[in-house]
Amino acid sequence: MLPQLINMPPFGLTKLPSPKTLQISSCSNFISFEDPKLLDGLEQLVIIDCPALTSLPEDMFKHTCISSIYIRRCGSLEFCCCHNDGLPSSIQSLNVTMVKKMEFPKLISLERMQLYSSLSFLLIGNDVGLVSFPLDVLPKLQALSFLGCENLKNIYIPEGRGIIAQNGLKVSF
Repeated sequence: MLPQLINMPPFGLTKLPSPKTLQISSCSNFISFEDPKLLDGLEQLVIIDCPALTSLPEDMFKHTCISSIYIRRCGSLEFCCCHNDGLPSSIQSLNVTMVKKMEFPKLISLERMQLYSSLSFLLIGNDVGLVSFPLDVLPKLQALSFLGCENLKNIYIPEGRGIIAQNGLKVSF
């Protein structure tokens, strides 16, 4: 653990032979990734207990094959899946709890829906800002969990949009 780590320097991972997992935990001063290309080739990203981290770079997932993202107890982080690139198309599992805000697009085109085509597990926890959740953006979702999302009022499919058949979708609160 490096509790004084402030950012992931550009040379940080280049010396390592193709890391598959990056875990940053208990770094109370960590605020950013200087170069999001450092994540190229990663399959799993884990960020735990980094209260100073406020955002992830917009193009962070542009050239990545990450299949699993786990973010927990990053109380200043605003995690948005609405940027130009959204989530990587390779993402299968997304577990985000105890962040300041998590945002999904309210309505996306069928073309952009492909960005979420692999996501099968989604857990959102302790997000007081989440009021509604558009189900149609996640065509392959099999498990959806909301933990402590006190203000969540509805899970919906936007009017005029059908939903691609969900294969045994399980939703838990």
